[in-house]
Amino acid sequence: MRFWALLLTLVALLGLRLGLGVSPSAQLADLLPPGLGAQSQAEKDSFPVLQDRFDRQLWLLVEAKDPDALVSRGQALAASAKEAPFVAAVQGGPSDGYQALGRYRGQLLADADRQLPDQTLLNRALALWLGPVPSSLKADPLLTFSHWLEAQQPHASSLALHQGWPLWHKDGHYALVLTLTLKDSAYDSRQQGAVQQWLQSLGPDVEATGTVLYAAKGAQQAQTEVSRFGTLALVAVLVLIFWGFGGWRAIRFMGGLLLLSLLGALAGLWWCFPKAHWLALVMGASVIGICADYGFHALAAGKDQPGIRRPLLWGLVSSLLAYGVMSLSPFPGLAQLGVTAVAGLLTAYLYVRFLAKVPDSPSRHWPERLLVVLDKVRRPGAVVLALGLLVFITLGVTRLSFEDNVRQWQPKDPALLAVEGRLAYWLGARPSGQYLLVPAKDVQGVLAAEEALKPRLQALVASGNLQQWLAVSQAVPSQARQQADWQRLTALRQRLDALLGGALGPAPAFDSGLQPGALHDDGRLALLLDGPAPASVILPQGLTEQGAAQLGDLLLVSPADKASAVFSHYRDQILTLLAVALAVLAMVLVLCLRGRGLAVLATSLAALGAGLAIPAYLGQPFNLIHALALVLVLGLSLDYGFFFATGPSKAPHTLLAVLLSMVSSLFAFGLLTASSTPVLVGFGAVVAAGLLSAFLASLFWARP
Repeated sequence: MRFWALLLTLVALLGLRLGLGVSPSAQLADLLPPGLGAQSQAEKDSFPVLQDRFDRQLWLLVEAKDPDALVSRGQALAASAKEAPFVAAVQGGPSDGYQALGRYRGQLLADADRQLPDQTLLNRALALWLGPVPSSLKADPLLTFSHWLEAQQPHASSLALHQGWPLWHKDGHYALVLTLTLKDSAYDSRQQGAVQQWLQSLGPDVEATGTVLYAAKGAQQAQTEVSRFGTLALVAVLVLIFWGFGGWRAIRFMGGLLLLSLLGALAGLWWCFPKAHWLALVMGASVIGICADYGFHALAAGKDQPGIRRPLLWGLVSSLLAYGVMSLSPFPGLAQLGVTAVAGLLTAYLYVRFLAKVPDSPSRHWPERLLVVLDKVRRPGAVVLALGLLVFITLGVTRLSFEDNVRQWQPKDPALLAVEGRLAYWLGARPSGQYLLVPAKDVQGVLAAEEALKPRLQALVASGNLQQWLAVSQAVPSQARQQADWQRLTALRQRLDALLGGALGPAPAFDSGLQPGALHDDGRLALLLDGPAPASVILPQGLTEQGAAQLGDLLLVSPADKASAVFSHYRDQILTLLAVALAVLAMVLVLCLRGRGLAVLATSLAALGAGLAIPAYLGQPFNLIHALALVLVLGLSLDYGFFFATGPSKAPHTLLAVLLSMVSSLFAFGLLTASSTPVLVGFGAVVAAGLLSAFLASLFWARP
C-alpha cells in the first residue's frame, strides 16, 4: 500500500511538472553561473546582448567555379531564406546600401587618404583630370569616396561585385557567403528543427554553420547518450540481479526500486531545474546504478535486515554529503546532477528501508568460499595492493597538469568545424573569441572612442600582431570625424575647382544623416550596443598574445578565458574543501570506529589517489570536473569501507552486496567514458577508477 502511495505521488508530481512545462537546455551558458567571467558592469551588460545577437546568426557558404551560376544559386537561396518563417534578416546579397551613401561622398575619407598631405591628394586628382573625364570622376573628383568604399572590403580578401553580388575569389574558385539572422533563440528546439529541415531541402552544395546547429547537434547527441547509457545501465543492473540472486521476485523487488528511484530523480530535477541541461541528464542516467546498491545490500542480507541498517544508513549519509556538495555548487550543471542523485538515492533508501518487503533469495556459496581464500592471502594481498596503488598513483600524479578550459564542456561537431574552416579560408581570418569593449556616454562618444583607438590597432597590424579588426566606426564614422573630413574635402575641392576653371561646381553640403541606422544590412552594426549604457565591441582577428598584452590597459574581454579562470578558482576551492573534509572525517572515524576508522580512511585515500592520477593517463589536464568527481569518489568509497568495517566480518552477504554495488556503479560511470564530451569522459573515468580502488582496498584493508 505504501509503495503504491509513493508511486502515485511521484507520478503526480512528475506529471504536474511536465504539464507546467520543462525544456531541457543544450546551451553551454546554462551550465555556468550567471555572469560568469564578467567583472565590470559594462561586461555584465554587454555580454548577454552580444551572445544573443551572435547566437542568432546562421552562415551559409556556397562555392563554385562559375560566378554566373553562383549568382543564380545565391538568388535562389536569398529568396528561400526571406520566405522562411524563422529568418528575420538576410545579409550578403546585392544591396543599395553603399549606393545610398553617395549623398555623403563629400564627408567620408579613408584612413590612408587622411594621412596624405593636401597637395598629394590634389596632384593625384589632377593627373586623372588631364585625360578623358568619366562621369564617375565628376561625382568623386578627388577619388576619396571610391577609396573609402574600397576600405570597407575586408583585409586579405579578394572580394568583388559580380552582377551586383559580392563574391569571394581565390585559386580559380568563387564563394558566396550569406548571413541569416534568426527570429528566435538558437536554443529553441522548434526553431532548430525548422532550420535543419530547411537546410536539408537546399541541397548538398550549401554548407552551413552557427550556434543553432551546434545546439541542435548537442541536444540530439545528449538525447542519444541519455537513452543509450540509461538503457545499458538498466540492463546491467538486471543482469547482476539475476546472476546474484536469481528468481523473478528479486527482479520485481529491484524493478520497483529502479522505477521509484527514476521517478524521484526526475521529479526532483525538473521541479528544481525546469530547464536542466542535457549533460546533467546524461550524468544523471548513471544514478540508476548507484540507487541499485541499496537493493543489492537488502537482497544479499536476506533475513538479516537489522544487521545492515547501520551500514546502510552510513552509506546513505556519506552519499548525500558527496552529492549534496554538488547540489550546492554555484555551477547549475553540477547542482542539477547533485539534486538528481539526492532525490534518487533518498527514494531508493525509503523503498528498501520502509516500503518494500525484501524477498528471500537462493543461497550463494561462492562468496563464502571466496572469503576463505581472501583470508588466506589477505596479508600479502594487502601489501601487493598497497605497492601497486602506490606505483600507479605516483606515476600518474607526477605527470599531472592543471588547466581548466571551458571549451571542453561542449563537444564540437567535425562537420560544422569543417565549414568554419572553409569560412576562415575565404574571409581571411578566424574569430579569436576576444573583443574590445568600448563604453561611452552616448553613441557618438562610442564612435569617437573607437576612432581614437585606430592608431594603436594599425600599429599592431603593421607589427604582425593583429590581422584585422571589425568595428562600427569603420562603416559609420562619428559626426565629429565626418564634419572634420567634410571641411577638409570641401577646401580641397574648391582648390581643385579653381585649377580646373570652375568645372566642378559647388561642393555638396554637409549631411548629418549618416548615423548607425543608415546601413541596415551591414553586419558591423550588430557590434553597437545602444541601450541605457551605450557601448560598442571591436572584434580583433588574428590577435597574438603579444598584441593582447599591448592592449592590456583597455577592456579586452575573453569570455572563454575568464570562465576558465573562474573554473580554476573553483577547482582549487573544491580541492581545499576536500582536504578539510578528509581531516574532519579522520577525526570522526577514529572516534567512532577507532582502528577500523583508520582502515576506512585508508580506503578512501587510496580511491582518491587513483582518481587523482587518472587524468594524466587519459592525457587530460586536471580540471574542475575531475575535482568534483573526487568528491563523489570520497562519498562512495566511504560506503564500501563502512559496510566492510561495521558489518559482520564473516558475512558473505556483505561481500556479495558490495561486489554487485561496485560492478553496477563501475558499469554506470564507465559508460560515460564512451561519451563524445571530454568532461564526461574524465568524470566517468575518475569515478570508475576510484570505485575499483576503493573496493579492492576495503576488501583487503577494512574488514575486521
